[in-house]
Amino acid sequence: MWPEVPKDLLRAQPAILEALEGKDGGRMQGWYTDPVEETDVRSVFLIRKRCLPIPFLQAFDLPDTTVSCARRDTTVVAAQALMLLNSTAAVRFAHAFAARIAGPADNLSYRDDIKTAKLVRAVFQHALARNPDNDELQLARALLTRHTKIHQSGRAADRAEQLALVDLCRAIFNLNEFVYVD
Repeated sequence: MWPEVPKDLLRAQPAILEALEGKDGGRMQGWYTDPVEETDVRSVFLIRKRCLPIPFLQAFDLPDTTVSCARRDTTVVAAQALMLLNSTAAVRFAHAFAARIAGPADNLSYRDDIKTAKLVRAVFQHALARNPDNDELQLARALLTRHTKIHQSGRAADRAEQLALVDLCRAIFNLNEFVYVD
């Protein structure tokens, strides 16, 4: 799959510029972006060109493609958590995950404790392959309630519960348990 890459990065690559200008002699040197929904796959399925880094993956110890890499170093830096929390890709992933969990937005209501607990369990099951413990369940419920109120006071009052679920999904994406495989 061909992920979306910022236009300024594409225009900085001579081979891609040649393709954009039609000077690549049919060698297909361009960048052929797929629809963004189709690129929501594991990074191993994304097209990589040696000269063109994928910005979202840069924060996660992506090896330099211009040299051989016998063993990758592992680092944990603040930029990784910020990328998972705030990048446009991570927010898009959270929206897609929340929609998958909740279904139609009119089904959401965090006033019903049983429905809320069921929803939180579904998030944990899909993201972490386990149920939340009691403390996690209470924290997640509190987050949903608090963020629903925050969104209701803002411009997105009609989608407040849906956006609160997106916020919970973003928080789950930043758990060590989600990021690292034991």
